[in-house]
Amino acid sequence: MDPNNENYLYNMLMDRDVNSEEQVGSPDMFADVEEDPVSSDEDCENSKYALIVIFKQTSQITSEFSGPLFTISDLQNEDTSDESDPGEDDDESADPALASPALTAGTPFGLTGCTAPWQWQTDPNFKADVSDFDDTISGWTIPFSRTETELDLFLKLFTKEIRQEVIQQTNTYADQTGDCSTRRWSNWRELDEQDLLKLIAVRMLMGVTRLPEMKQYWSRDPLLQYPIITRIMKQDRYFEILKYLHFSDNTQPNGDKLQKMGKIWDLCMQNFQNTLRAHKNISIDESLMLYKGRLSFKQYIPSKRSRFGVKIFSIVDETTGFVLFSMIYIGKDDRLLPDIRTFGYGGAIVLKLLEPYLNNGHHLYCDNYFTSPNLAKYLLERTTYICGTLRKNRKHTDPPPVRGPNKMKPGEIIVKSCQGVMTEYWRDKKVVSMISTSHDHSMVSVPQRYGGGVVMKPKTVLDYNKYARGTDYSDMMKKFYNIRRKSMKWYKTLFFYLVDLCIFNSFVIFKSIHPGTKTKFLSFRLNLIRQIIGSMQPTQAICAISSSGQPNRLTERQFLEYNPSTKSRQHGGRICHVCANKQQAGPPNTKKPRKETVFQCKRVRLLCVQLRALNCTTLFKTFNSCYLKC
Repeated sequence: MDPNNENYLYNMLMDRDVNSEEQVGSPDMFADVEEDPVSSDEDCENSKYALIVIFKQTSQITSEFSGPLFTISDLQNEDTSDESDPGEDDDESADPALASPALTAGTPFGLTGCTAPWQWQTDPNFKADVSDFDDTISGWTIPFSRTETELDLFLKLFTKEIRQEVIQQTNTYADQTGDCSTRRWSNWRELDEQDLLKLIAVRMLMGVTRLPEMKQYWSRDPLLQYPIITRIMKQDRYFEILKYLHFSDNTQPNGDKLQKMGKIWDLCMQNFQNTLRAHKNISIDESLMLYKGRLSFKQYIPSKRSRFGVKIFSIVDETTGFVLFSMIYIGKDDRLLPDIRTFGYGGAIVLKLLEPYLNNGHHLYCDNYFTSPNLAKYLLERTTYICGTLRKNRKHTDPPPVRGPNKMKPGEIIVKSCQGVMTEYWRDKKVVSMISTSHDHSMVSVPQRYGGGVVMKPKTVLDYNKYARGTDYSDMMKKFYNIRRKSMKWYKTLFFYLVDLCIFNSFVIFKSIHPGTKTKFLSFRLNLIRQIIGSMQPTQAICAISSSGQPNRLTERQFLEYNPSTKSRQHGGRICHVCANKQQAGPPNTKKPRKETVFQCKRVRLLCVQLRALNCTTLFKTFNSCYLKC
């Protein structure tokens, strides 16, 4: 077999036997190889020859060629360990199988580690090749007016479609699981938009003034009572809505792990993306929503304040502070597997969040959980620039020694470059490692915080400290007055986290359209509460229906059934609501007979009826004197 033959080279590189029954170019040969959606070799029309072109560019094929220059086993034996730095988010260790750059089925060509080798050269005069960013395409896509109130801005993010989805799923869940034998269920009425906004207003007030238990907000103790909450919503109504609050249809087959959140998360994130076209500088970071209940994708990160909870990755516009998109971590997703093999999980998250923003010249800032030379090189080819800290043991890096006579001295800086990517190692109190494709190497004098002196710092460090804080800032603002409370249901906690995020983003919009004002976040939230309460219609009192009018029980459908059984009785007896009302309306100081019933209706309170035939129409026509409200 001719070693210069391209088919022979392809089979050799793919570690296949050229004498096997599999014919070159047959469909079976490429059955386990996916097409490359992002290959950098655009001149190769057939992905079959992409690997051969890379091989020829890095090797010299001569007539004396007698064997492969490397094998797949050599690549697989390469060390791929990547330990996290102390003090960083080391919640999960690198997976050598996923981080391996070996050619595997399902890995797109052009995204593997088999590219030109990383030959780092000392380059103190490095100059980055950066394209200009078009600022004219950035800004709000929705025309906002200075006359719009805090409530108007909030409802543009927490849209009517989201509210209707919550209302529909909550009412459906209440019908499916409501217990008609309880006192609260007898007073249940379907959730509407007014009650949903009142619920949010009450939770916002609870976030401003926190008490140990939610029931204490309706306490009559002068030390604990909160009169405004009592006037907004009754205690029973609040807890009933909270009990049946739901966001998905339980009758549907089980889907992914986020099925309980239904469509509201995706609807809200899509609304965020459609509200703002990102400016030049954007950042990606992770946050942890506190949750200590049982959950399959709950994370433990010791370096975070919450330590336990749901990990959420967010991309933020650094010019405004607006959260553009957030993604919930539910485990290593198979959809990200090809990118995980090449860039690690952090790099795959970056590519997922950056999908709408590639090829636009954006400058991305992120920490060492996400960065790597492979990711920086790939983004550079997609006209997207990155700057961030770098782990010293990240693959394809060349850090200076940390011990021995050649270790760096305080104030010393080492600059290296390769394939358009620059790494800087600057010794301050510790060695700070930076990677960038958007900066030239330059040092800037900065006044010391204490002492009045001046210290020289790399420009990359200053810009990173300035533009990589969007997620941390939003977490800090939401933490002050968050509306989340302890709950056994993770999806309810996540829903109120989403509401908090909508409130924060609406505050960002408010500051953007009122640049001269110095409104604080607390004042914004209190104004939002006032406007929600002021927009409500007066609460209609629930009272008995007059005998002169036609009762709803004669015009609406009723469904009678026996009371739940007890230990001593087959059908539990309960006091009839009609007879109890007659006793209260009777003359004082008179003994009235106590009457019980074994029947009840799912949608009305109990009736004192003894049935022989369960015919609802005949039954209710007999009791015209029963004054009930359905």
